[in-house]
Amino acid sequence: MTEHVTTPRTTAGAGDAAPRRSTFAAVLLLLLATLTVPVIVSGRGGTAEAFDQQRYHEPVIRAMAAQWPRVDLRDYNAATTPGYHLLMATAARYVTGNTIALQLISSVLTITLILVFYRQMTAALPPAAAAAVVLPFLGSSYVLGAAIWLVTDNAALLFVVLTLGACVGAAWTTGRVVRGGVYAAIAVFVRQIHLWLAAPVALAAGAIGLGLAHRSATRKAPLAMIAASLLPFAVLAPFVILWDGLTPPMLADRHDAGVNPAVGPISMALFGAFGVFFLPAFVGSRRHLLPRGARGWIVVAVVMLLAAAPPSSYDKTAGRWGGAIWELVRLFPTIADRSVVLPLLSGLGALVAVHAGRAAVAAGNGRRALILLVSMIGWMAAQAVSSIVFQKYCEPIVLLALAWLVVLGRPGREPGASAKPESGSDRWWWGILGLGLIQIGLCGYTLYWPVWNAAP
Repeated sequence: MTEHVTTPRTTAGAGDAAPRRSTFAAVLLLLLATLTVPVIVSGRGGTAEAFDQQRYHEPVIRAMAAQWPRVDLRDYNAATTPGYHLLMATAARYVTGNTIALQLISSVLTITLILVFYRQMTAALPPAAAAAVVLPFLGSSYVLGAAIWLVTDNAALLFVVLTLGACVGAAWTTGRVVRGGVYAAIAVFVRQIHLWLAAPVALAAGAIGLGLAHRSATRKAPLAMIAASLLPFAVLAPFVILWDGLTPPMLADRHDAGVNPAVGPISMALFGAFGVFFLPAFVGSRRHLLPRGARGWIVVAVVMLLAAAPPSSYDKTAGRWGGAIWELVRLFPTIADRSVVLPLLSGLGALVAVHAGRAAVAAGNGRRALILLVSMIGWMAAQAVSSIVFQKYCEPIVLLALAWLVVLGRPGREPGASAKPESGSDRWWWGILGLGLIQIGLCGYTLYWPVWNAAP
């Protein structure tokens, strides 16, 4: 039994695809530059990312630059593995020590992230639709904030996107699985929380080993695929030994205060809040919005019950704050320390997942969607290890997952196959475009207003 593969087809207007891809890529990059470069050159702060740069990441980068090449990694004042800091310390030592220049250098990682993500989307979507699907991610205040200031988030997300592209968005081969393992290991070297990426690598390797991949995929080199699956663990293990835990000792009390299961409800609530705009990509008619059959309703009910199980009220001391979704929780009543908002939005998120899964199965990409959804459960489990559940830790991953589900659910669109131009009436992506514009609009309040009010 093999995974469905759609043969690339030559379509009318296909010769114009490359120029159109380049045009929309340029538009996305111009938008990114417009939203980030003026803030960088202004030298202003005022946001959480600016505080993290000033308090944690820039001092660590400068300390490592001063210690180079014998950098002491036993303890430093940042909660993540040191990949990003070592990269920027190299730039600070050998290129420039100017803070604004370092921020501009760091922003290249975000440029690469957006380009890679957009290119992955255009492998199965027409350029305009692909740009629309990327826009909510690009317009997230957390992605933009990490593009402006010296923080680790987007550097790690670059390799998250590369890993998902290798394991979910392309035909499974030994070479791609091995590359996925390398990408996952680099992501872990930047932010240890991304150990969950071992899951899609292992699942893709298992698909090849069980003969579930396309017949062109080789089942050879099983040791290489096993090694690729274990590589993220091999990268993290020395740091766990060195730190006697998952974070440097200096910040262990802040981030290792215990498991926080609220990450599940907050993630599914975001999946519901954002997923509403993605529903037209999964559902052909409004008449089909409600689940057909008992299984869909059971999934929704179970997710709502799970979302209501852990404490989920707004509580700074418990690490449950930071972001619009937590502010929404704070505004509405709670019952027995449980939010009434999160179960409802989580149920909506489950509904979106049900429709997305069915669309992927209908498109012949059911196994890929299963790998993605199982991997997202692994991500939530990994994130729950941290005692802090800020929205910024969840929002970018949720938006990435929704984008990949769009790709997997398009009829007759195998990732990697040629994308047909959309007809004038096929505008399922307009709602997603609207979400992207809303995201950018909200940045006026969440990002640019604090910058405007900050001291130069």
